[in-house]
Amino acid sequence: MVGAAMLTACATAQMKPYQPAQVLARPTAYAFGPAAAFDDHMHRFLDDRHTVLYMQNQGGGGVAVGLLLGPLGVLANVAAIKKETETDAAMLRGKLPIDVEPLFSGAMASSSGLVLAKGDAQAPAMAPMLYVEKLDDQHLRFAAWVAVTSTLAGKPWSRQYLYELPEVYTRDALAHGLSADQLAQLRESLGNGFRWIATTYAADVSGTFRPTAPGVIHSDFVTPRIQIALRGYRFDAGAQRIGFVTGQPSAAAVYSLPGDAGRVGLN
Repeated sequence: MVGAAMLTACATAQMKPYQPAQVLARPTAYAFGPAAAFDDHMHRFLDDRHTVLYMQNQGGGGVAVGLLLGPLGVLANVAAIKKETETDAAMLRGKLPIDVEPLFSGAMASSSGLVLAKGDAQAPAMAPMLYVEKLDDQHLRFAAWVAVTSTLAGKPWSRQYLYELPEVYTRDALAHGLSADQLAQLRESLGNGFRWIATTYAADVSGTFRPTAPGVIHSDFVTPRIQIALRGYRFDAGAQRIGFVTGQPSAAAVYSLPGDAGRVGLN
């Protein structure tokens, strides 16, 4: 996914060991925090609470074409992508009436054992989201995404946890509105994704989640449309899943993807 990958792609040139989240000041507590602004040409929130995030980078000739055409080509390309993003977002806004935060809170209560600490300035801030990503001209896929922010030794610290869901719908189907059964299934899948994230985060803050097997991932979910090989660490994410971590210790992204959603090789 471009949003998380852009936070980490530049940090993979020289890999450092994965740093478990137990180094945080209050690792056994968490608080709800605001989602990032995502004020760019590829992202738009589809709800007023900023819990359903849409990303697309179709339109124009792609980043590579823009670079070939020089600065004016880059600007034109960005403008074309932004126009398509805004058109799509207008079609899709309000079409996913899923209450994200209670699903996440339930997952944390049942799967992490961590404490919700309201008003605790030292508790890591967590922003749960339903992520909607445009796969091609028409198809959309989804993920549970939790962005965690904190401070470490006085410096900003962040980590992204992402679990790709099995559902795929067309843009038009979503714009016309999913059926009650389809929404219920998507809600259940999102809850499953949040439970995986809650369990993984709990292991991270306890120090037992320590990916150490180097590798390279190619995934059009992690970097849609523009295939970028990212270095990182492999881990066991369960049957028929790909587990991979990108980025430096202070800004890592932890992915669980379906087995056919990417290709992982040795470093």
